[in-house]
Amino acid sequence: MASLSTLVSVVFFFVARSFGCLESQFGDLCTSSPLRRGWAQLDGILQRPLSSGALQSPLNEDPIPAASPSSPWSYTGDCAQELGDESPTCVYANRSFANGRGISIITTPERAAYIAKTPAFLDSSILSHVNDYSSPPYEERELPGRGRGLIANKTLRRGDVIFSSTPILILDSDSFEFEQDSVQEGQRYAAVVNLPSKTEMLFWGLYGQLWQDPITDRVNTNSFAADIDDENFSVVFPEIAVCCTSLTRDTRLLTKRQRLNHDCRPNAEYYFNSRTLTQDVVASTTIHPGTEITISYIDVSQPRDKRVSQLANWGINCSCHACTRSATLTAASDARLAQISELDRNLSREIARPELPEKLLSLYKEEGLFGFLGAAYRFAALSYCAEGQRSQAVKYAQMAFDSALSDNALNLDQALHMKRLAQRPEEQMCWQFRQRFE
Repeated sequence: MASLSTLVSVVFFFVARSFGCLESQFGDLCTSSPLRRGWAQLDGILQRPLSSGALQSPLNEDPIPAASPSSPWSYTGDCAQELGDESPTCVYANRSFANGRGISIITTPERAAYIAKTPAFLDSSILSHVNDYSSPPYEERELPGRGRGLIANKTLRRGDVIFSSTPILILDSDSFEFEQDSVQEGQRYAAVVNLPSKTEMLFWGLYGQLWQDPITDRVNTNSFAADIDDENFSVVFPEIAVCCTSLTRDTRLLTKRQRLNHDCRPNAEYYFNSRTLTQDVVASTTIHPGTEITISYIDVSQPRDKRVSQLANWGINCSCHACTRSATLTAASDARLAQISELDRNLSREIARPELPEKLLSLYKEEGLFGFLGAAYRFAALSYCAEGQRSQAVKYAQMAFDSALSDNALNLDQALHMKRLAQRPEEQMCWQFRQRFE
C-alpha cells in the first residue's frame, strides 16, 4: 500500500491530477469496485437512535459558506444532457452538510430536490454524532502482510455501531451513461473541487487504479452501490475504502482515516440509510479487544475458489483464514456452503419443519457467517409458527428482527413481518399453518 509521506508528494498529487498524469504504483487492476452493496436500508423505521470553482489550496482550510435559506446548495452547475434524456444531470454541492464535512451530488434536478427533503438535510441534529472519531472503539495499526487495519480496543457486541459516516460524493447512475468521457470527468471534477478542502483531501487520499482519469479511477475503486428513492446511486465514503493512502501529520489536514480490511468471515457489516444518508459499520458478532475489525468486499457465501478469483480480479490476494486453510478444511467448508445454498433455496420456497432452519443456523455458525443469521432466524420463526409453537416462534422472530440491525439478511418487509410475528403470532398467516392445511 502506498503512503504519501511528505508535503512534496502532496503538492505533486494535486499538480499531477490537474494534467491527468499520475501513474499506477499498484500493478494491473480492474476498474470496477469490489465493494458489494450494503443493501439493508431500513429507512428509519428500524433505525437505531442516532447517538465550479477553482482548485482550492490543499494547505489552507477555506471558509464554509452556508447554503441560502431558499436552497440547500452552495453550488449548482455543470449540467449535461444526452439527446432523449428527460432531465439533465447536474452537480449539487452543500459545503456545510454534516457539520462542515460537505457533500457533492451528481443527479437530476428532480432527484436533487428529493434528497434535499430527506431528514439528513432538514434536521442537522440527526448527523450531530456522525463522522465523530474522537474516541473510537478501535485503533489503527500496521498489520504484517495486510497493511493497516482497525483493531478493537474494547469489547463490541453484535449490533454495536462501530462508526457512522456520511458520503462525500453521491453519483446518480444516469451520470455514468454519457457517451463522452469528458462530460463525466468534468462533472466529477466540479463535484470534488466544490467540497471543503479537508474533505477534498480525503477524496484524493483514496487509492485509484489510474486507468482513466484520477477522479474517475477513485470513484470506480471506492464507491458503494446504494438506493435512494428506489433509484440507483454510487456513494463514496473515505472511511470505508478498498485501499487508501494516508498523509503524514505534517499536513495537518487529514484526520482520523479509517481502514477496514476484507475477510471472508467478517465480524462487521455495513449499512446505508437513505433517509439520513449515513453508512453504519456494525458488529455482526462479539469482537474482543485486540481483534481486527473486518468487513467483506464480496459475497462470502461462495466457495473458496470463486471468492479468491473474484478478489483477484481487483488485485486483492485473499490472505484470510478461510482462503488459506488446508485443502481438507477447504473441502469441508465448501461442502457446508453447498448445504447452506440448498437449504436456503428450499426454505425460501416453502415453510419446512423446524429441523431444517435449525440445521441452517448450525451451518452458518460453524462457517462463521454471522451476517447471514437473520435469514435462518426468520425461517425458524416461520417454521415454529406453522407448528403452533408460540414460544419458539416468538423467540426466533424477535431474534430475526434484532438481526435486521446487525446483518444484511432481511429486507424491510421481512423485518417488519418478524416484528409483528414476535408481538402477535396468533394473528399471522403462518400460525398453525401445518395443522390447518396438512
